[in-house]
Amino acid sequence: MLAREAASKAAYLTLAQHLSLARKQAAEALSAAVTEAMQGLSMAGGSFVAALNPLDEGQSYGLEQVEFLVAGHAASVRGRWPASHRAANWPVSAWRSP
Repeated sequence: MLAREAASKAAYLTLAQHLSLARKQAAEALSAAVTEAMQGLSMAGGSFVAALNPLDEGQSYGLEQVEFLVAGHAASVRGRWPASHRAANWPVSAWRSP
């Protein structure tokens, strides 16, 4: 029984890691696209980030929790996040909720 359990866990981790990689790529593309679109919607300087927050243990939905971070304009992030934290120039994996 322990061998089957270990094999199942290994298979889960392999699939979950593939899912995490796909999520990272999709999150970066989504973040950049939404941030770019916001600039033409009276939200100049605003940003959107699909943040992937790692979990201590894998869950049925994967190895991370997805969180959407939105700043409607540049003043929204001033004082909370440095300018370098805007979605257009910061890797999604580095974002954490404030």
